[in-house]
Amino acid sequence: MDRDELLRRLNNENIQTRPLWGLIHKQKSYLKNQGYKIEKSLFYEKNLINVPCSSNLEEEDIVEIIEFIIRNGS
Repeated sequence: MDRDELLRRLNNENIQTRPLWGLIHKQKSYLKNQGYKIEKSLFYEKNLINVPCSSNLEEEDIVEIIEFIIRNGS
């Protein structure tokens, strides 16, 4: 399953997730700057997600998120 499908499934279960934030070297104000060791950055941008990480998450919330990803992430 690709990243976008996993995001869709998580959000359908009211587990708020989003894609990785935009890469700095692709931001308008940084386009002319030199990048250093960013060869893997496009892979990460395409494949990583931000999962809930609030300090007010209960342990059962964290377990639920992990178990959902394990069950649905492949």
